[in-house]
Amino acid sequence: MAKSEVKKVRLDLRSKGGAKKLAKLIDEGWIIQSQQKRGALQTFPGQTDVVLTRPKPERTVSPQPARVASGTVPMPDGTSKPVAKTSDSNSNLVIGLIAIIAIIAVVIWFIVQAFGGHEELRTASSPTQTQTQTTTPSTPAPTTERDATDGGVTFGVATVACDHAGEALYPYGWDAHWIMGKIGEEITANSYFVKASVDVTNEFDAKEELVVECTVTGSEAEPEVTAIDVY
Repeated sequence: MAKSEVKKVRLDLRSKGGAKKLAKLIDEGWIIQSQQKRGALQTFPGQTDVVLTRPKPERTVSPQPARVASGTVPMPDGTSKPVAKTSDSNSNLVIGLIAIIAIIAVVIWFIVQAFGGHEELRTASSPTQTQTQTTTPSTPAPTTERDATDGGVTFGVATVACDHAGEALYPYGWDAHWIMGKIGEEITANSYFVKASVDVTNEFDAKEELVVECTVTGSEAEPEVTAIDVY
C-alpha cells in the first residue's frame, strides 16, 4: 500500500494571501482531509487549521542486465557457453563487393565520357513537371479552461471579496466553506461566480447552515461584489 504524506497548516482563508497559499498546495497535489476554523477564545482567532495529505511516489528499481563475458552466450542454468569466432569469410565477401562496385563505377564513367562528355544525365522525371506542395491545415489548439477573469479575478480574490460582503450581512458570525463546501462556480471574461455552503450566526448566537451565491467583477486589485444571495 502506498504511503501518504501529511501536512497541517494554519491559514487565514479570509485574506487574499491565505487563499492563494491553499490554492498553491492543491496545485502541488495535496488533498484536503479536514479544516477547522478557530474560535474567538482560541489563539489566532478566525484562522483555519487545514489537514492535507498526498501519496508518496514509489521508487522503481530497473533490473540490471546480466553481464556476459566476451565471446560467451548466457545459458538458462546461469552458466556461459563459449562461442566460436566467425571466420574471415564475411570480411572477404565485403572486400569483394567493394571491388565490384568500384569497377562498375569506372565503367559508367567511361560510358558517360564517350556519349555525352560532361553533359548531365537526365532524370526520369520531366523537367517541365512541377511538384506541388500540399499543406495540411493546422488544427486549432484546444481552448483551456479559465481560472480567472480578464481583469485578473481568481478564486482566491473572489472568495475574499465575497467573505467581506457576507460578514457585512451577518456581523455576528460568517463562515463560508468555499473549498470543502463548494457547490459550483462559473468564470467568464468579466465575472467570477461561486456557490458554496455557509454557516451564519445571528444576534442570539443561533447558528444556521445556508447556501451563498456570489458574483464578483472588477480587477485583482479592486474586486467588486455585484451580487450576493444567501438562502
